[in-house]
Amino acid sequence: MYDFDVIVIGGGSAGFAAIDRAVDNDARTALVEAGTLGGDCPNRACVPTKIFVRAAEMLDTIEDAGRLGIQVEGAHLDWPRLVEYKNEIVDALAGDRLEGVLKNRGVELLRGRPTFTSEHHIDLDGRTISAGAFILATGSRPNIPAIPGLEQTGFITSREACDLNILPKSLLIIGGGAVGLEFAQVFSRFGIEVIIVEADDRLIPGEDEEISNLAEVYAAGRRIDVRTGTWVEVVGRNGSKKEARLRNRGGSHVVAVDEVMVAAGRRPNIEGLNLEAADVAIGPTGIAVDEYLRTSANAIWACGDVTGRQFYTHYAAYEGDLAGFNASSADSEAIDASVVPHVIYAHPEIAAVGMTEAEAQRRCRNVVVGRMPYRYLGKSVIESTPNGLVKLVAAGDRVVGGHIVGRQAGELIHEVAVAMKNDMDIVTLADTIHAYPTFSEGVGAAAADVVTAGGFAFEEAA
Repeated sequence: MYDFDVIVIGGGSAGFAAIDRAVDNDARTALVEAGTLGGDCPNRACVPTKIFVRAAEMLDTIEDAGRLGIQVEGAHLDWPRLVEYKNEIVDALAGDRLEGVLKNRGVELLRGRPTFTSEHHIDLDGRTISAGAFILATGSRPNIPAIPGLEQTGFITSREACDLNILPKSLLIIGGGAVGLEFAQVFSRFGIEVIIVEADDRLIPGEDEEISNLAEVYAAGRRIDVRTGTWVEVVGRNGSKKEARLRNRGGSHVVAVDEVMVAAGRRPNIEGLNLEAADVAIGPTGIAVDEYLRTSANAIWACGDVTGRQFYTHYAAYEGDLAGFNASSADSEAIDASVVPHVIYAHPEIAAVGMTEAEAQRRCRNVVVGRMPYRYLGKSVIESTPNGLVKLVAAGDRVVGGHIVGRQAGELIHEVAVAMKNDMDIVTLADTIHAYPTFSEGVGAAAADVVTAGGFAFEEAA
C-alpha cells in the first residue's frame, strides 16, 4: 500500500493540470513543491511581462491620442507603482489562492525538495514517501550561456527584470527570441536604450522567416538597436558600466551599458531529483517521454517544460492534464501536438500555429501561400496600425500553417488553429463571412489569396 496513488512534483501549470485530472479519477493525490505555487508563469514570466506590455501599450495609446483630438498632458511611467500593481495581480493569481484550491480538492501539499530513492519512493527532507505513480512537472528556468566574465560581472534574467528597483538607462539583451524581443520592446518604450544581440542571422529564428524579418524592421522602428549574426565574446566591468565585446562577421567591438540581461532560452529543472535511482532517462531536450508522457520508468510520467519540447504555459497545461489522466487511469491517451498556437507579445504581436513556409516546402507537396497586409484592412486604417501581415501556408487545399504579425495577432491565430484542427478546406475558410471592419478580415482575405494562387474553385451560391 502506497502513501498516495499519485504524487505530482512541481506546482506550476503542468502540475496543477495533472492534479485536477488525477483527482477527477478519484486518485489519492499529493503535490510536492519547495517554492511558490503557480510556477514561473503567474509569478515570474507570463503574467508580470504581460502587465508591462499593457503599460507600454497604454503609453502608445496616450501618445497617439492627439490625432483623435484627445489631449493628454503629463503622462509618464511610474515604475515603482507598476511593479506594485504587478505584485498585486500576481498575489491574486498565485500564492494563498492556489493553496486554497489544493485544500478544496483534497490534495495534500508536501513542502520540500524531493530526491528519488526508487521508482515508487522519494526522500523529502528525511521523510520517505511512496506513490503508485509519480508525475514530474518541475518546469524550467532561464538558460545561462557560458560567456567569460558574465557570472563575475553580474546580469539579470526575465525573473529579476520583473522586480527591478530602478530601471537602467541602457540595457544589453543577450538573445533575440520571444523573451528577449518582448523585454526589448517594453523597456525601449519605457525610455531605456536597448541593444538586442542574436547569434542567428535573424530575430526570433524559430518563427517563419518572413514574419521574423518584419519583426526586426518593426523593432528597429521603435528605436531598438538590433544586432543579428552577433554573439557576445566576453563581459566585464569598466567603472559603473558593464562592457561586452561583441563579434560578428565584420569583426569585434565593445558596447558599454548599465545592465546586461540574459534571454537565451530555457532549460529543464531536473537537477537534484536523483532520477537515476528511479531509472528515468534524460533525452536531448529534457526528460524523455513516450507518446503517453510516460518516462523510461513504468510508474513515472513527465509533462510540461521539464520535457524540453515546447515552452508554452498552455501546452504545459495540456500535457499536465494528459499525464494526470494516464497516471491515474487504466486507460491511456496519446498526446496530439499537431496544432499548438503560440504568441509573442511584441509590438505588434506575433502569433503562429503549424508549419512555417520553409518547413512546408520541405515536408509537403503543392505548397501555396496566401497573404494579407494589415495596411489594406479598414480596421487597421481606422486604428492607425498599418504594420502587420496575415500569412497562411497551405498544402493543396488544407491549411498547414498560420503566421501573423500585427494588432491582435494572438486573438486571430485561433481561427487558423480551429481550421487546422478540424481539417477545414481553404475554400470554406475563405468563404466564411468576416465582419467589417475587423482585423479578422485579414484571415479571410489571406485564405482567399491562397484560393486564387492555388487555382481552387469557390463554391457557387445555390
